[in-house]
Amino acid sequence: MEDIRFALRTFRKHPGYAAVVVGTLALALGAVTALFSVADATLIGPLPLSGADRVLHVFDIQPQYGPPANASWPEVKDWRANARQLSALAAEKTDSMAFVSQGEPERIIGAYVSEDYFRVFGLTAARGRTFTAEEHAKNGPPVAVLGDGFWRRAFGASPDILGRTIQLDGAAYQVVGVLPPNGAETLRGRRDVLIPLEPRRTNDDRGEHYLPVFGRLADGATLESARAELDALGPKLDVDGSGHRIGVRSLREALYGKARLSLLVLLGGALFVLVIAAANVTSIMLARMHARTQELSVRAALGASRGRVVRQLVTESVILSLAGGVLGLTLALWEKDLFISLWPSGAARPTSVPLDWRTLAFATAMAILVGAVVGIAPALRGSRTDLASALRGGGVPRMGWLRSALVVVQYAVAIVVLVCAGLVGQSVLRLLAAPPGFYPAGVALMNVQLPEAKYPDFERRRAFDEAVIDRLRALPGVTSASVVSNMPFGNSQTSGSFEIEGRPELPANTRPHTAKLIADGQFFKTMRIPVVAGRTFYPADLKLTMIVNKTFADRFFPGESPIGHRIDSWGGFAEVVGVVGDVRLRQLDDAAEPQIYMNLAQAMPWATFVVRTDGDPTKLFGAMKSQVYAVDPHQPVYAVSTVDATIAQSAAQRRILAAVGAAFAIVALLLAALGIYGVLSYSVSQRTREIGVRMALGARTTTVLGLVLTQGLRLAVLGTAAGVVGALLLGRLLGAFLYRVSATDPVTIVAMVALLVLVGVLACLIPARRAARVDPMTALRYE
Repeated sequence: MEDIRFALRTFRKHPGYAAVVVGTLALALGAVTALFSVADATLIGPLPLSGADRVLHVFDIQPQYGPPANASWPEVKDWRANARQLSALAAEKTDSMAFVSQGEPERIIGAYVSEDYFRVFGLTAARGRTFTAEEHAKNGPPVAVLGDGFWRRAFGASPDILGRTIQLDGAAYQVVGVLPPNGAETLRGRRDVLIPLEPRRTNDDRGEHYLPVFGRLADGATLESARAELDALGPKLDVDGSGHRIGVRSLREALYGKARLSLLVLLGGALFVLVIAAANVTSIMLARMHARTQELSVRAALGASRGRVVRQLVTESVILSLAGGVLGLTLALWEKDLFISLWPSGAARPTSVPLDWRTLAFATAMAILVGAVVGIAPALRGSRTDLASALRGGGVPRMGWLRSALVVVQYAVAIVVLVCAGLVGQSVLRLLAAPPGFYPAGVALMNVQLPEAKYPDFERRRAFDEAVIDRLRALPGVTSASVVSNMPFGNSQTSGSFEIEGRPELPANTRPHTAKLIADGQFFKTMRIPVVAGRTFYPADLKLTMIVNKTFADRFFPGESPIGHRIDSWGGFAEVVGVVGDVRLRQLDDAAEPQIYMNLAQAMPWATFVVRTDGDPTKLFGAMKSQVYAVDPHQPVYAVSTVDATIAQSAAQRRILAAVGAAFAIVALLLAALGIYGVLSYSVSQRTREIGVRMALGARTTTVLGLVLTQGLRLAVLGTAAGVVGALLLGRLLGAFLYRVSATDPVTIVAMVALLVLVGVLACLIPARRAARVDPMTALRYE
């Protein structure tokens, strides 16, 4: 307690010193704490689900397509009947639904869930009940269980919600239960409504893989035993000989596996900044020992042992570090939300990241550890004082080599952070400059999903689309409007196998696949996709027609034109009437892939309306929505945006990663500059008499200036050289984030080295100029 009280009195006397140390550590500790809280909520700590460690993701492995896939309904039934290592197995089919209560119709997120869904996830109703077996049977009563958030938002948390009838997609459902908070959000985001997955909502085609499947381990079973059983079951249940196998992984891996690399990269950057900050604080504390030499000598003269002095000094550094940790926690409150915004598309985004007791314990432990580490070297140095000479004003222990080593470490780590940030930044710039295959400026889009209950057949859906598109084309400022099944860079893309007429028929599991879109003839004009050969769709096309992209033509019709050939891809052979340019479908860095366009007039359409204007497309949003409501006032509209914004969103993760990396790099650069400035300032103060003697003996100002600059640049070059080696080794980890940039790109490395050395020179100039202005008589008078 005496040590703590004395430390606090010392900080009050020297608030500037305390503020610099606390602020430096807070920046680094806040970033590390925020990232730990995100990692703890996703990759480390318990999931907000009862018995989550017993829940597994079961998936279909299709060797010819690569990544894990959803399952077909027949496969789900087979797995449920044969997997003995699983006590329960359930499937889920998510879909958007139209909900109308008051005001504009709303699009909500619903899920059709099979039997045992609630058993698998350990869910119980907070109000009412879940589904019965009869409600899962064919033509069972239409019932719904509401998510807690939807119940509160749409119904004001009304206690009499049970038994009430609600309208979803034009059909009536009776509410039988409400889930507890976050209970409906266990799988990949929000779930507003749960509905029984009846047989009429399933497809018995084994080739239709559309159901995510999850299971709960039986008593005594493990992930390894379940994997072994399902691996053995795969060949036995492969009734169509397609080569499908069954895979399994933990729920945590299924939800957050894609985010692991991003988190590790960010956490690595934050730890690098923490190392630089710790080295900088250690350097500051070493310099502080010089000012406290006489104080420490008096302590020693009064009988304080060296261990007692070390304890006092380490206590001070730990208190400062804890204060930095507290301030860092405040920064972490908003930093964690920033890091969550970096979440990769396709991975589950955590619904909440609390700063709970584990995060607080981690932050406290990190602050104590950093405080002890940064304080021990200055404490040991400060406690080793020549008592007699110190009381005469001398006897300052020499600490130059240690502070110089710390500067080398700072520069080495800073160059690693700078090079990595430079690589990611250059990659993002090249990515955003990549051509998408169309001209996105001036284009607005709007999504409408027609409910099956209200629009059960092709003719009604087509009539709705035509009525809306006619109204959109009549809007002032609209130069072109069209409709397409799903837009490039959207959340979902459709693909499937195909067969070319006149060529040998292949087994279903070996047929080639291609991306599929349904579009009207105006779509290519609206998006300005170039027509390479042939034509687009005509309204008067009587026979089935199709358009392919250039990659499709080059791959499947090498050396010949595909026009006139017939391809079966969607319920019958269609004649190829045109070839258009390649379009990137998901990301700007995607390789061009085969793609076909079906004629909207001949296929079951979805509704993404695309409008090109000669003005600001955002000003059309209200008018576009009103045209839909004029045709059907109960039809919700969602994802109203511009194509430019959609493309930008596809690259958002990399852009934010580059921004965070740049922030880390700037902090590392400033801390490294402060480090070398502090060392040289201390060195100049230590060598004042030496410099005075040199100048008294005739040394020129430029000579003294060069002497100090050489000392500083030597440290900068040593640290930079070591950092370049580290950057080359660690750069390979960034391969997944780079686009058209090598992890060893010499331009980026040279540019970052030059920047760091330049900052080092500027940091050296101030103490060097001060040394060059030393008055020889003033310096020698101290002798």
